[in-house]
Amino acid sequence: MNRRFSSSGSVRTTPLAVDKRITLAQYVQIWLRDIAPDKLAKATLARDKQDIDRFLSYLGGYKLTELRPEHFRKLYAELRKQIS
Repeated sequence: MNRRFSSSGSVRTTPLAVDKRITLAQYVQIWLRDIAPDKLAKATLARDKQDIDRFLSYLGGYKLTELRPEHFRKLYAELRKQIS
C-alpha cells in the first residue's frame, strides 16, 4: 500500500498496482511477503497460509487475469472429494 497524507492530515492508503500478467502463485508470494505481515495477526496469517497451501496447487499456475468462477468451482469439488 502507498500511504498518502490528505490535506486534513489523515493518512489514505491506495493499493499497489499489480502486474496482472503474474500468476496467482507469484501474487501470493508477494502478498505473504509484503502485505499480509503488516495487515494480519500472526494466528490469522498462519490460518491463511494453511488455506493457501490447499488451493495453490490447483490454482497457482493461472494468471490473475485468467481466473474465473469455474476454476474455483472445480477447486471446491476437488476439496470435497478429499474430505469424503
